[in-house]
Amino acid sequence: MVYVNLMLGLGMVLVSVATAFYLNSRHTLEPRLEPRPRCAVCLEEMFYGDMHYMKCGHALHKACFQEFRYVNKNCFVCNKLINANLPGDLCTICFDPLYKSNMSHLICNHALHTKCLKEYVDKGARNCPVCRMELEGTRIS
Repeated sequence: MVYVNLMLGLGMVLVSVATAFYLNSRHTLEPRLEPRPRCAVCLEEMFYGDMHYMKCGHALHKACFQEFRYVNKNCFVCNKLINANLPGDLCTICFDPLYKSNMSHLICNHALHTKCLKEYVDKGARNCPVCRMELEGTRIS
């Protein structure tokens, strides 16, 4: 009689272990729908092709970042410095105030007058006049 009870107990343990493995594997095989990241400016969901990653690692919609860079110097999420220049700051080359309409941002996020940047690059400059980061890839509009 003891052997029958041992066999029944062992059978129950095996069945419960097999059930646990089955349910666990079924749970991990189901696709998980992770929520998409939200833009810190407009709070809408972002798609990966429409995201601009800032130096701090946070992302915004590309269009939101284009407006954000003229309004705030720091990231909304972590408060790290993202944008070195805002409209009203002085151009590093000519020391005249920058305006949204005549600013060009470098890859390092420093800003100069578009005209000053074009002349600076035409003279053979390859680095930012402030931080010395390479200008390669900077668009002059």
